[in-house]
Amino acid sequence: MNIFAAVKSIRRKETFVWVRRRVDPLTTALAWKAYDSGFREANRLTPCRQSFHRDEFWQIMLDKDFDKIFLYIDGKPVGLAIMTLVLGKLPWINQEYFEEKFPDKIVAYVPTIVVSEEFRGDQRSGILMEKLYEIYGAWHCDLLAMDHSVGVNSFLPYLILRYFKGRVISRGKLDDQSYVTFSRSDQG
Repeated sequence: MNIFAAVKSIRRKETFVWVRRRVDPLTTALAWKAYDSGFREANRLTPCRQSFHRDEFWQIMLDKDFDKIFLYIDGKPVGLAIMTLVLGKLPWINQEYFEEKFPDKIVAYVPTIVVSEEFRGDQRSGILMEKLYEIYGAWHCDLLAMDHSVGVNSFLPYLILRYFKGRVISRGKLDDQSYVTFSRSDQG
């Protein structure tokens, strides 16, 4: 299902959103630069990996089970959101958990919302959020799920609520994870 077949102008002439199921190698290479730039700091600051490795990213760009929303400025992809209904394709997601906890629900998972560091601000993430909501509705989903690191991007749930204002009934927390270290007492 490709619900956005053409490039659409959003708010400014220089900003575009393009959704495709399979992505050509040139676009993938350019999108990888924006993606890697956007997650570099988060990966440095947290013990848990916050993004796909390069080879995983390239695989997803070719996978028709993932919708990709590109944010273009001056013809260059500088932001990206990814969404899927096939949770088992995400290496860190336990699909069985969602099937058991929400047996009669269609769950869409968003593993990525990122804007290249140099283009953050000016509500560009909001443009991606609006498109996510359109896909979410077109897929007739019951739940939109995502994960985030509280230490790095704790604003994400609030950003979602801001852009989905009046369209989200409730927000539910699924889990908390803590990463801890232990040192030996003889090491001082």
